[in-house]
Amino acid sequence: MQIIINKFNRQHAFTLIEVLVSITVFAVGLLGISYYMTRSLQNTLTTEVHASAMQISLQASEPLEQSLRSSKQQLLSTITNFQTPQIPPFNIEGYITEGFTIHIQQALDANDLDLSTTPISDWAAPYTIFLNVTYTDKKNNQTSFITTQTLVPSVSS
Repeated sequence: MQIIINKFNRQHAFTLIEVLVSITVFAVGLLGISYYMTRSLQNTLTTEVHASAMQISLQASEPLEQSLRSSKQQLLSTITNFQTPQIPPFNIEGYITEGFTIHIQQALDANDLDLSTTPISDWAAPYTIFLNVTYTDKKNNQTSFITTQTLVPSVSS
């Protein structure tokens, strides 16, 4: 009796090794994706905190603008005696910040002369104020950056 093997009836299956290799490749791919998603979320939170700090620095610079409306002498006094405003800690999705400090790093006129050492009569508008903003996050990482405010005096100043 002759056995005829039909090549179309063969069953095809994966071996155990092939299944394990494919699961390993899939798992490594998922780990990579989860890593980049986690980094993306961390960067988003950092950006939100940085944007909030920028907003706080804008609010802190309001006294500079108000003093310039009064007089150049008042602006010089504000620059010289500038103090960090009281800024409460805030929490953005678990990212807690505290210890905000804002100080004037430099104040220059249009000719890049330091306003604190140049006689007021020699000041040339507009004036650029560099504010250094520093804050600490919940992991005790300190972040520092510079914001710039350009002050243009009114015609009467």
